[in-house]
Amino acid sequence: MYSMKCIIIWYLFPLFFSCTGGANPRTPCAAGTANPNTGSSTSGACTACAADEVSTSAGSTSCVKCPAGYSCSSLNSQLACSSGQYSLLGETTCTTCPAGAICPTTSSYTDCPAGQEPNGGNTACVDCTSGSYSSAADTSCQTCPAGSKCPSSKMEAPIACPNGTYQTSTGQTDCTDCPGGSECSDPTASPNQCLAGQYAPALSTSCYTCPSGNSWSNFIFNSCIFEWRI
Repeated sequence: MYSMKCIIIWYLFPLFFSCTGGANPRTPCAAGTANPNTGSSTSGACTACAADEVSTSAGSTSCVKCPAGYSCSSLNSQLACSSGQYSLLGETTCTTCPAGAICPTTSSYTDCPAGQEPNGGNTACVDCTSGSYSSAADTSCQTCPAGSKCPSSKMEAPIACPNGTYQTSTGQTDCTDCPGGSECSDPTASPNQCLAGQYAPALSTSCYTCPSGNSWSNFIFNSCIFEWRI
């Protein structure tokens, strides 16, 4: 038969503990365990928390999921994640903020949108500068490639040089017009000068042969000169 002392304790404090009977006092469940039931008489009534749960103090009625923003290296301890890390509810370890994402708080992460990249501390997204871009699939700003231009900040994709223009360098904000007397069929290469007997107006992607016949014997870079012969 239980002692009057333990009966009184059960009545006043029905949860969190076990009472072994006699004159023995109540025993709180250890941190890392919990007991939601009343009238428990053995320490075995205190059950261990699940792997993704924690109880940090003795005498708990229930375990809780490891909180977001914390790591739980054991069933009875939790430690806040550092800046640049995060953890979601029920995750027991802190994870470094993913590439291309920011962690403004330690309880979540957010992907940076196209045209932006994370700052150095992964706490905010910043615009890509002119001469660079980023798509939704990129984790950082990319250098504008040759044959393209990136004229403004926050660009989501490079702009291909229009026909008849070229850009041989990377990271540029504009393309250069192809001069008369040359062709720019490859927008990543320098202009190719037309051969003798050929011509090309400015902004050309190919050279053209001067019309045959003695009347069209001379040429300049951007046009053929009509020559009268007597």
